[in-house]
Order: sequence, then structure tokens, then C-alpha cells
Amino acid sequence: FWLKAGSRFEVPAVLFGNTFWGLCVMTESREELMRKVVEYQKSMTELSTKVDEVKGENNRIRDNNIILRDYLNNLMAKVGSMPNLGTMAPSPVMVQPNPEGAQSVLVNEHIGELTAPAMDD
Repeated sequence: FWLKAGSRFEVPAVLFGNTFWGLCVMTESREELMRKVVEYQKSMTELSTKVDEVKGENNRIRDNNIILRDYLNNLMAKVGSMPNLGTMAPSPVMVQPNPEGAQSVLVNEHIGELTAPAMDD
């Protein structure tokens, strides 16, 4: 049998073994089905675009995390090599602002070195 636009088709009941399959009625026209197919295709395209955007954002975040990890590793290596860090209270002479005393840390070859600003308490 063939589908016709706007038609209603009934498939006769069939007896399979001891199971009785009931009447199957198709009420949607070909135009309605085509409209739904186009709608689903648009939805799939939108979802595919969103997935690609999320993948791109995920890759950017992953790259930023790698840069931050490298920065923290370099910073911790610098701090680990500082003698007597945190072993005694600083003397008033050591607390004086010294712009030359700031430590620069290599983040990576792309960003370069970062220097922490001097802090005034």
C-alpha cells in the first residue's frame, strides 16, 4: 500500500501464532511528516553546533589550565628555593618597601615572566 497526502490508512489485524496484533492507523499526512523531519533536522543542526561550541570552550579552558599549572609549578619551585622562608618573624629592617625585592616567575615561553607587586600593610 502507498501513503497518500491527507489519507487515513488502516492495516488489517494479523494473527501471529497466538498473538493478535491490533489495527494500526496512520493519521498523519505526508506534509506533516515532512515538516517534522525538517524540524528535527534543524534541531539536530542546532545541537551539533552547540556541541562544537562546548568542545571549543572546553579546549580553551584546558589550555588555560595547563598555563596555570605551569605558572604554579614555577612559582612553587621559586618558593621552595628561598632560604629560611617562614622560619622567623621579619625584622623591621626587612619589612621596608623594596621595589627591587619583588620576585619574578617564569610562567611559560608564551606569557613570559610575571612579577608580584610589592604589598604595603
